Amino acid sequence: MLRRGFPMRRALLATLLLAMSVGSQAKADVVDIDFDFSNSVISALNGSLLIPPAGSINSSSATFRFDAAPTLSLVTAGPASLQNLTIDATVDALIGGVVAVDGTIAGSQVGGVAGTLTGGLGQVVFGGNLALDLSVFLNCSPAILCAGVGTFPISITGTQTIGALATIPINSINNIGNATISASIVITLGGVPATLQLVGNEVARQQVPEPNTAALVGLGALALSGAGWVRRRRR
Repeated sequence: MLRRGFPMRRALLATLLLAMSVGSQAKADVVDIDFDFSNSVISALNGSLLIPPAGSINSSSATFRFDAAPTLSLVTAGPASLQNLTIDATVDALIGGVVAVDGTIAGSQVGGVAGTLTGGLGQVVFGGNLALDLSVFLNCSPAILCAGVGTFPISITGTQTIGALATIPINSINNIGNATISASIVITLGGVPATLQLVGNEVARQQVPEPNTAALVGLGALALSGAGWVRRRRR
């Protein structure tokens, strides 16, 4: 006659074997690094419009996601992505001392852009376009002189593909808390070519377990719970 505890022990053994199987297939974790880009610069109109000083970047941030060594926040080469880029800027420019351009630029990233962190951990090579949900309004005065600057007013709302991402250099990526980014992205705002000079500093870093790793943790907890139940039944 089988002992009452045998089915439970058999189930516990099966759980442990499954946990080992999941563990053997577990992927590396990923790490999200948040950057503050409020020190960035927007250049337009062949450099005649620079924000700042002709206005300000009120806020700007983004998250870069990388593969990471399990249980650590150290980044490893491999897949990467840019997510959640946002920018909020005020324009207050006097071009040539006579033409005033003012307004606002706001945008938030739509979707992510995939890339690859190279083996030297010094740059991310992207191959996709950057799309933002934009709200832009720029005005110009006096109107008689604005034709030589551009077509005004500029009003943009909705999702716009503003440019292609190529290569973004990253410095000190595994010096936790001190990673920096300095990169130029060519963009277009309402037909006006511009450059977004990203200047970013790391402000936060968070480990994000891959699904297999999370499953392994859950199965381990279940196995420990089962082992405790068996011990209590024997008392």
